[in-house]
Amino acid sequence: KTRNQQQYKEAEEGRKNMRQETETTTAKKFTKLKTDPEPAFRKLVSNNPNHNFPFNKITTAKYTLLTFLPKNLWEQFHKLANVYFLIIAIMQSIDAISISDGNPVILVPLLFVLTISAVKDAIEDHKRKKSDREENNRGIAVSVDGQFEQRRWKELRVGDVVKVFENEPFAADMILLNSSDPKGICYVETKNLDGETNLKHKSSEKTLSKMVKSDQEAANFEVEVTCELPNEKLYHFNGFFEGVKNDKKMQIALNVDQILLRGSSLRNTECVYGLIIYTGHESKIMLNSTGAKAKQSQIEKTMNRQIIYIFCIQITLCIISGLIYS
Repeated sequence: KTRNQQQYKEAEEGRKNMRQETETTTAKKFTKLKTDPEPAFRKLVSNNPNHNFPFNKITTAKYTLLTFLPKNLWEQFHKLANVYFLIIAIMQSIDAISISDGNPVILVPLLFVLTISAVKDAIEDHKRKKSDREENNRGIAVSVDGQFEQRRWKELRVGDVVKVFENEPFAADMILLNSSDPKGICYVETKNLDGETNLKHKSSEKTLSKMVKSDQEAANFEVEVTCELPNEKLYHFNGFFEGVKNDKKMQIALNVDQILLRGSSLRNTECVYGLIIYTGHESKIMLNSTGAKAKQSQIEKTMNRQIIYIFCIQITLCIISGLIYS
């Protein structure tokens, strides 16, 4: 009996300690939630384009008419060969040490090389601008004043409701509202995003799909959506909208299964309706892309090292010669 009483007392003490630890842990978590900064979200309303967010226009070109010359010269003189010959041209202009009577004769071939390189860069940038123009001017069906009209990609805004047909690429990042499939499912090809050629299926949220079943319903559909700010995570999305579920008004969650990304295309589905949430350079594909960089081959890197060696040898020879003949 004494042993049983002692065991009971030990068990009570153990439960008491566990309760204290649980209360302490809960208090710490609550304190952390209060002190942590609140996450930032974006709010938008369907069929109500928000002009506080950027247009859907993209630009991948490196230069403009004003910045071409200074920017291109800055890039050209990152090549040590051009810097080396520029120094030689400056030294040739100094009569006291010039071997060409003060005439920078090396400047002519240097300018020729710089001009050829600049023309090549201008042609490549023109091709990028042409590609941007073609993409920005593609057509898409957009809900305007209760009906769908053809608009250009670059005119899209956050909050627009669009209709995308089979084999068409998605113009921006959007929430899938419904599809021509009775179950609200569609298939997308994402090879431009992740290199995968197999089709991925996306499904609309059931509450949304019940609200959008035709062009007229999509064009007059209005709901407030709250979602995370633009980021580069292709396989992550958090958001919700106010809806009625089981006869109760509540916040209904949205996830990555309801997101259609720019860069992917609609396949094996007649059409889908989408609500645009990220446009232009805020879309995930643009946040993951890097700007056009100056190309440098392995031969160029090797030549840069050799020019440094040659320059150091020439400086050393000049110093030694100066000390001998001084």
